[in-house]
Order: sequence, then structure tokens, then C-alpha cells
Amino acid sequence: MGTALACLVILLAVVAAQWHSSPGGGAPRQGFERDMALGLMGRYVVGMKGLLGEESAALGIPQLEKAIEGSHHPQKQLFLAPVLVELGARKKALAGLQRLAAEPGGGLSSRDATLFLELYRQGSLSFGTARRPEIEKYGWTGALALSHDLAAGDPERRAVVRAALRTFAGAVVFITGAVAALMGGTVLLILALLWRRRGGLRARFSPPESPGQPLIEAFAFYLAGMIVLPALALRLLPGLAPASVLLALPAVILALGWPMLRGAEWKGIRTALGWHRGQGVWREMGAGVVGYLAGLPLLALALVPVMLLSRFAGKVPSHPIVNEISGDPATLALIALLGCVWAPVVEETFFRGMLFGYLRRRLHWVVSGIATGLLFALIHPQGWVAVPVLGMIGFTLCAIRQWRGSIIAPMTAHALNNGAVLFFAFLMLA
Repeated sequence: MGTALACLVILLAVVAAQWHSSPGGGAPRQGFERDMALGLMGRYVVGMKGLLGEESAALGIPQLEKAIEGSHHPQKQLFLAPVLVELGARKKALAGLQRLAAEPGGGLSSRDATLFLELYRQGSLSFGTARRPEIEKYGWTGALALSHDLAAGDPERRAVVRAALRTFAGAVVFITGAVAALMGGTVLLILALLWRRRGGLRARFSPPESPGQPLIEAFAFYLAGMIVLPALALRLLPGLAPASVLLALPAVILALGWPMLRGAEWKGIRTALGWHRGQGVWREMGAGVVGYLAGLPLLALALVPVMLLSRFAGKVPSHPIVNEISGDPATLALIALLGCVWAPVVEETFFRGMLFGYLRRRLHWVVSGIATGLLFALIHPQGWVAVPVLGMIGFTLCAIRQWRGSIIAPMTAHALNNGAVLFFAFLMLA
């Protein structure tokens, strides 16, 4: 294939990934599209009111208005109007719906605003059952609107309120745990830097002389397959969204076997990929946990530009798989398998194994880590807004690989990161 051609394929794959994740990229969007960030905000503030009392409503309304202003979603007013009603701002919510319903053109938002107005004026019991699906498509927010005047003991109303309480409580628990982990990680990072300065913390990864060029060629096969095959599958079979990444398995198998097909020795391949036990499986897994915690202060710093970019872009970056989260146990199990097993094993093998192993033969580990982390961030579907934090995660995983040599430690750290994010999402959305 050649190094130059492999680099060109990698560049094209990155461009394709960013184009596909951009608002205008990929297949044209038709019909209704949910905004998970707005839905979560609504559940959070209603749950806050339920646990902290009516006084908290005064705090929730400014948060909602800020979320509305910062979102470019076409149905943003419709997502949050029911929440404003719940918080006691009924006049403000209905006024916003009236303005939206009166907009010229009679588009989707205008028609749905008219339905919401009818629902609030007629009451949920007299609202036509045939039109309920047009409200229910707004998910939990739609259910809140449909139950706004039901008794507190009504099963439909209780289910809506319980979901909001679970979201608020889950957010509090997660944030408390994140703060504790950040504090512990800061201590670990300081100790690691002091230990490194005294010469006690040494790198165990020594890049092999061979293979060389076959590694970058194999990585190009992998990256092209991971971008093209799932995207093609989603166009042909949209219902396979949660498992579409598994359809890239042929590219993974080809890429893994490519260095041997090019004549590379297994020992060199294994060393480059980090496919060995290091100082023992359990010790390497423990090192992965410690390394991830020590990297949390860096991830916290990377969140600052992400928040600034989010404000500029008017959207909160999120993985598309979040939209697939539901109460179905099979779906949750599949998402957990993909996030906590498939992604750590496959992505670490190719990014911290193949790509980092190739670059380390030529560059300092910090430069190799930055390049690997940036490429890692750019191919993810969260879009360019999330590049700083995803790039920092990728760099942290490279630092762990450099420290331990074995790929087990970064795999563990990757699984821990994805597991924490998915646990938060399950807690908030399921």
C-alpha cells in the first residue's frame, strides 16, 4: 500500500468522519429529531423541584431559558414549554407556543405548537387520542405535557415524575462521585510528577524495530473500514444503529492480519500492539485505573474549551448511541457491550497499539501521543466541538501505554471511562 497512500486514506477517513458527524453531513435529516440535551435539562429541573420544593423552580427557569437560547434545535421551544408550565411559568410557556404557532410557513414546529396549545387549553382528558402520538414523540417532555393536569396519584403522572426524580438524583450522585475522583486524581497526578522527577517512574514501552510500514497500512485499513462500513450499513438498514459498528469486523480482521501478510514477525507485531501481560493482568488493570484517575485533572481542563465551543456552536456534544438508550434490557446490554468491551479492545489495539507503536519509532512519546489523541478525537461522531476532551482522553491513554507497555492498562482505562459515561446516561435516561 505504501506509507504515503496509507496517510492519504487516513486523512480521507477523518474528513468523512467529520462530515458525517456535522449537522449538515451524511444523509438528509427528515421529520422529527429529538434533542437529548434539552430533554435531560427538562427532566433535571423538574426533578430538582420535586426533591427541593417549589423554591427551586425560580432557579430552574433561568437554566431553561439559557438552554433554549443556546440551542439551535428547530423544536427547542416545544421541548421545554411543558417544563416551564410545570415550574409555574404557564403564561410565559403559552405565549412562546402562540408565537411559534403563528410563524408563517406552517412547518413542523408551528403545527406541533398548535397541538400543544390545544392540549393545555382543552386538558389532557379531552385531548383527542388520535393526536397523542404527535405529542408523545417528544419523549419524556411530551409525557409531561400529556399528564400536566392529572392527579398526583395517577399512574401516568407518577411515571413522569419518577423519571424526573431519578434524573436529578442520578446527576447529584454522578457529580459527587466525579468530584471525589477528580480530587483523588489530582493527588495521584502530583505524586506521579514528583516520582517521575526523582527517576522512580520509568516508561516500560520500547518500540520495536519491526514492523514499521505495515503498521500504518493496517491502521489505514482499519480506519477506512470503521468509517465506511457502519455508515453504509446505516443508510441501507437504519434500524441497525446500535450494532452498526460491529459490521466493521471484516476491516478489523483484515487490518490485524495485514502485517503478517506483509511478512512481519509475530513477536514484533505483538510488542508494537502491546499484546502481552506486562507485569501481570491484574496489576496492569490496576495501573489502568490509577492512570485514568491521574488523567482526570487534564480532562477537566479540556472541558473548558469544550464548554466555550458548545456555547459558540449552540449544541452540547453527545454520542449518537445515547439516542438509542431505552428501557429495553437487550438494548442496554448491547450498548454496554459495545462501549465497555468492543471499543476498549478494538480502539486501543489500533490507536494505542498500531498507530502509537508506529509513531513511537520516529517521534517522542508526547508528540506521538498528541497526534494519536487528535486523530482519535476527530474520528468520533461527537463532532469538532468535543475534540479537546476526546483528544485529551486519547493522549491520556497514550501516556498510560507509554508507562506500562502492555495494552491491558489503556484498555482498562478506556473501559472505565466509557463505563462511567454510560452509567451516567443509563441513570439519566433509562
